[in-house]
Amino acid sequence: MIGIVVYIYFLILGFMYADMLFKNKEFFTKLWIGGIIGNLILMAGIIPFAFIFKFTIISHILLIIAAAVPYIVVSMKKRELCIVGVVNGKKHIIINTDTKKTTMDRKVFFAVVLPIALIICILMFNHILYPKGGNYYTGQSTYVDLQMHMDIRSVTAA
Repeated sequence: MIGIVVYIYFLILGFMYADMLFKNKEFFTKLWIGGIIGNLILMAGIIPFAFIFKFTIISHILLIIAAAVPYIVVSMKKRELCIVGVVNGKKHIIINTDTKKTTMDRKVFFAVVLPIALIICILMFNHILYPKGGNYYTGQSTYVDLQMHMDIRSVTAA
């Protein structure tokens, strides 16, 4: 249960980063990019802490804190993106007021992106890792090391 809460935390944090970085994008685009950012932070961000503390609760707590620090710092400064431009031979700071939005029609999202995402989820649950008779089976592994990690987990759990 705690793993699900941590995962949702990183998805929300990823969405917050996407919202900050892509202010002019539509909600669905930010949601999609936020999920990617949150997953990347969770998967890659743990590595420096795991070198020191292994994959323990301490390393995960440190990642939870460290992942939020850049967002908090940038949010506290509340500075708009500025452009330094030259007008009449003098340098001026121009606030970026570009409000053009690149939007994705909701019909396109629900007709194309959502079904593809659902198919991927179904295939993940049916082919990547599924329980059968008290054991876990896998159909494929992108990095070919899923079986090794499952074996290590079964040895350490015993």
